[in-house]
Amino acid sequence: MKRYTARINIVVKNEDLWKRLAKVDISKYKLGAKFGEELFKGIGTSFYLEKKWFVSDKALKSLVISIRKRLGSDAIIIADLKDTDKVTGAEKNYIVYSLNEVAEDAVINTEDHRKSTIRDVETWFKATGYNLTAKDYYFFAMFPGANFDKIRKRLASNVNIDDFKFTADKNGDLVITKYLGSAKDLFVPAFEPKGGRIVEIRDGAFARTGVSSVVIPYGYTKIGKNAFAECKYLSRVLIADSVKKIGKGAFAECTSLQSIRIPSSIKKIPDEAFYNCESLLRVLIPANVRLIGNAAFAYCDNLEKVKFSRGNRVIGNSAFLACEGLTEVELPQGLLCIGGEAFADCINLDKLRAPANYGWIGEEAFVNCGERFVILAKKGSKAYEYAVNRRLPIKAV
Repeated sequence: MKRYTARINIVVKNEDLWKRLAKVDISKYKLGAKFGEELFKGIGTSFYLEKKWFVSDKALKSLVISIRKRLGSDAIIIADLKDTDKVTGAEKNYIVYSLNEVAEDAVINTEDHRKSTIRDVETWFKATGYNLTAKDYYFFAMFPGANFDKIRKRLASNVNIDDFKFTADKNGDLVITKYLGSAKDLFVPAFEPKGGRIVEIRDGAFARTGVSSVVIPYGYTKIGKNAFAECKYLSRVLIADSVKKIGKGAFAECTSLQSIRIPSSIKKIPDEAFYNCESLLRVLIPANVRLIGNAAFAYCDNLEKVKFSRGNRVIGNSAFLACEGLTEVELPQGLLCIGGEAFADCINLDKLRAPANYGWIGEEAFVNCGERFVILAKKGSKAYEYAVNRRLPIKAV
């Protein structure tokens, strides 16, 4: 029997429940995975774990049961089979059965089989006694599928459509060209009143407006250049994985921005995307992101943690210039290039863990880092040789 890639998201309501969830011993389930980073901060708290598993694997179901016993209806569990295109033959029917066994009291989200496996979300939650809040609905607006479209349309109906200027693209879908409203917490509508889809936010559409939080739901494919630039009150942004492209400087100078969910669907974080977002604290770079653009996170003064993924290949020039909150960075395996001044003036950066080999490292990539700055690298690797040749502090690991 073949293995498939599955991800289990466990979403809980608050920090206390999060701590209780963290106590679940997952080692006995032999999943070969650990609870991942926090996602959707402020919209709910989500742990995820991802592994290759057999469709008949009972360990996942056992884990779901354990979490239910510990948290009851305060946990939402979403089982997501990622590579359904590889399912063939009789296994197609079995995989649906298996997923329902894994999360028999959960929402199921798959691509090829979503019509037969996604339940009516609202009906399910009402039946379990889970009291849905507006923020819960925002979370569900992130997922594909007809049932989730119902939620997106309802949320869109609560938005004053006259606050937006639109034009049509070549496919007849609508794009937002300008926001005229004054809402603070904004759900960007994915549908207009007659049911037409809205798929794009054009250049500068929300720039210099007074929004403080933004939800961009599933269905949007592009966010234009400087789309939210200089929104000085914007603190949280949630972007669905349907977005394929984000334009240069899209969130530049958003000085209050603390939390951003970068969609896993994009391949490039553009130049200056989060330039001078001085309140940004943590960033998770998804595995599909190949390129982190020039000055993408430059002058994010309070950035404390950047979690890279194995798929990240290029870090551009000045990408993390003057990120004074960084103290330790672990670069991903498979990284090919670090641009010039990529981590320059990170004056509190003391430790940089480097993968074995790079293709290229730019000039002054680590100039003016912390007083105790050291590169941790395998002896004989390109990173090690780079440090030795430039007389940078190096420690063999």
